[in-house]
Amino acid sequence: MTDNTNIKETLGNIFHMTNAASARVYQLRRGHLPKVEPENSFSTTALKEIKDGKITLSILLEKNNRDRIRKDKE
Repeated sequence: MTDNTNIKETLGNIFHMTNAASARVYQLRRGHLPKVEPENSFSTTALKEIKDGKITLSILLEKNNRDRIRKDKE
C-alpha cells in the first residue's frame, strides 16, 4: 500500500490530485522533462512527482492547461 499523506497535504483531495495528475501526464506526453526519475508510464511518473511534492495545484492554473481545457470543450 502506498503512503499518500504527502499527496493529501499537497493537493487537498483526490479530485485535485486526479486533475493535477492528468494535466501533468498531458505535459509529459508533449515532451516536458520529468522532475523525478521516470517510471514505466507517464501516469506513474506524474503520480510520483505529486507524491514527492514536485507538482502542486499550480499546474492547474498554467496557461497551457487552461487552453487545453478550452479546446476540449469546443
